[in-house]
Formats: sequence, structure tokens, C-alpha cells
Amino acid sequence: MRSALYEQLVDATGTGAFGDILLDAADEAGGAAEIFAYWFDEGEKPFMIASSGRAGSSKERAAAYAANFFEMDPALSMARGKSSGLRSARFAATEVKHSGYRHKCFEHPGLTEKICCAWSREGRAYAINFYRRRDSSNMTFEGLTSLAEMTLPLLRKHVQLLGDESHLPLPVRVEKRLGRAFPLLSQRERQVCARTLVGMTSEAISLDLSISTTTVLTYRRRAYERYSLSCSQEMMGRIIC
Repeated sequence: MRSALYEQLVDATGTGAFGDILLDAADEAGGAAEIFAYWFDEGEKPFMIASSGRAGSSKERAAAYAANFFEMDPALSMARGKSSGLRSARFAATEVKHSGYRHKCFEHPGLTEKICCAWSREGRAYAINFYRRRDSSNMTFEGLTSLAEMTLPLLRKHVQLLGDESHLPLPVRVEKRLGRAFPLLSQRERQVCARTLVGMTSEAISLDLSISTTTVLTYRRRAYERYSLSCSQEMMGRIIC
């Protein structure tokens, strides 16, 4: 990976651009067409850190994985390991036994292979999933594991920059930061914006908060208008400075 691209990744740590730049780095390092980064504590569901893809709807797939499909992942036991060094696993979509998981996260978007790399610190596991598209060349295992070795510590820093309450789920920690940076926001506006900043789609937010997608868009628009913001990147910049 070019040093300039790695510098961009470092600079994007703690910002909404992290996922897209990580995808660019993964594409260059090993031909990955989609990435999903997450962390989890022992016995808990994974929490999204970043996601990005060339096939569209990558964040929706990441949310579905974090909510349910992670339990069907052939790499789950490896990712949940406790060794301090880099751990990795590679498998084809055809090896996924659960038909719903295989269709949603592989067959429908045209993804045929996955490499998962994980790393643990202080009882918490951090992981990156790399995916290959059907119409692309083979992913390079060595290139992606080398990238993961450099990037996984950045994931930990990325989470820390988004919130200091490490025992809380990532969206809740971001809500707290939003409350400090934007005290005029209502609780529901903070909830919607926090989930936007951690990469959830409007559909995923509506399911998580039990409100309609239209209501999600309304709360987000009101929050931006209240502080004259035009996008989530501007909001993210205000909570990490």
C-alpha cells in the first residue's frame, strides 16, 4: 500500500471518511471490493466501526451481519479468539451454510469470498472483513493481512475518538458526544444522528429505533438545520475536534 494512502487512513481516523479510505486501501493492497470493520466484547454482538463497498448497500449488509448473521459466520470463533497477535481466516461464499446469510451478504451483492482478520486488546476484539466480487480478480491474502496488521490498531483509536465510554455500545457513546457538542438537539435527534455517524442506513435506524424511515429522515434534517450543517461529515468534525 502506498504510504500516501496509509497517511490518509491515519488522518481519517475518528472521522466519517474512515470506511471509504479503508476500502481504497484494501482494494490497492489486495483487491477487496467491500469492507466491514467492527468490535465486540466477549459474549456480545458486534458493533459497527466502518463499512464501505463497490456494490451498494454495504452498510445495510453490515447492519444485518451485526444484528443476526454474525452467529452463522464460519470465522466467528477465530474472530472471538483472545490471542494478542493477528488472527485470520478465509472462506468462499459456498462454505456458508446458512442460506439467508449467504444470500443477503454474498449472493445478492455478487460477493464470492471473505477474508477476516482480527486482533484483541484489553479483552475487546477488533475485526475487519474483506470481500471479493464475482467479477474481480482474486484477493491477495498476504496483502490484506499486512494491511489489517497496520489498520486494526487504528480501529481501536477510531472507536476511542468517537467516544470515551468504552463500556457502552458505539451508537450510545456517539449520542453522548453529540449531546455535549449540540445541546439543542432532542434525544431522538441525537439517537438518529449518532446511528448515521456510525454508518447505519436509514432503514437500519428505523428498525433499531422502531420508527419509520420517513421519521428518521425528518429528525436528521431537523438536527442539521438547527446547527446549519449540510452533511454528517460536518457533524462528525464537530464532535472529534
